[in-house]
Amino acid sequence: MRFLIYSLYAFLALLSTTSAVTIEEPDALDKLDELGYQVKTNGAEWKIGRDGIVINKFLVDGFLEQLTISDAWNALDKQPRLRMREIMALVWARAGLTLDELDTVRILRIDNDETTKAIEETRKAIGTQAKEFVVEKDGVGWNEITDSPFYLSVAKLCAEKQEEMKGRSVVAIKVQSSPGKLDTMKVIDKLRLYNA
Repeated sequence: MRFLIYSLYAFLALLSTTSAVTIEEPDALDKLDELGYQVKTNGAEWKIGRDGIVINKFLVDGFLEQLTISDAWNALDKQPRLRMREIMALVWARAGLTLDELDTVRILRIDNDETTKAIEETRKAIGTQAKEFVVEKDGVGWNEITDSPFYLSVAKLCAEKQEEMKGRSVVAIKVQSSPGKLDTMKVIDKLRLYNA
């Protein structure tokens, strides 16, 4: 009986780490192709580069309806270029998902001065040094945390693709880290931003 229970747990764990996402090649050229970006994927991890340099790495999880940004070097990209929010939307579509399915944008290992400062200022505003905290829209610390370029990117994506996203907007931002460490942030919506 124990064997059956352990087998069930192993099977459920396997299911939770994989999601059934169909990778779709665009029917016609999209902006990534038009501007000469290279797209490499194994189905879950997406690497976007140009001229042999990786500009973005994303993890797409259709089951959790989450896009994770693990690398963002868009400022190093040459002109003309796509904004990170445009690349996010194109990668999400190529993964066979629609923008109204995107619930969470997660940013890993933040190494961005503006975002680090925004998180520090938010900690001061809400008076916490806790490893994890959530700032709700229009709550204490909202003005500070929304100075992050990652928030701005997701907020602009929501505004520009309002019809496709069915009116979603950023409703909370969750920070997960210790002060002074590389932060992780989640932008939550129905759409939320997480830093985890």
